[in-house]
Amino acid sequence: MELPRPEWTPLPARAKAMFLFDNVLLYGGIAVAVAMATGIPLVMAADWNWYAPIAVGIALAGIGFGMIRGLKSHRNFRWRLDDEGLGVRSGHLWEREVRMPIQRVQHLNLMRGPWQRARQLANLTVYTAGTSHSSVKLRNMDSETAEAIRAYLSARIDWVDE
Repeated sequence: MELPRPEWTPLPARAKAMFLFDNVLLYGGIAVAVAMATGIPLVMAADWNWYAPIAVGIALAGIGFGMIRGLKSHRNFRWRLDDEGLGVRSGHLWEREVRMPIQRVQHLNLMRGPWQRARQLANLTVYTAGTSHSSVKLRNMDSETAEAIRAYLSARIDWVDE
């Protein structure tokens, strides 16, 4: 694999399922919790026939919102690597762009969960010195690409330190 990549690069299509799963689980779970919390007074009043369709509607709305948000999150996540450092762009309503110069890179972490291993994906976290917010996380990247970025940045960190 050739590095660096100065153009903004999207995530692989097989990562879309991971974004969908994460967001549907989050927003679907929130919607089910809201539906249950708002329905307790109705069920206590023995008005189950009125509550059931509303609860199902709230849950389906949460799942639908999670699907839309997952698809948009996947579509709008981009990264690039050049001689200066690593850049990450994400977000669909408010776009966020983070730039991390190579000189500030402290250490790198490559992590793969069981579902990511099945899809040949990995999370690469690039840390700088400082607080817990001094990191950039590239979620659900192609495993080979994540390993190549880690190797490239590691070699550059060693070169900068000398």
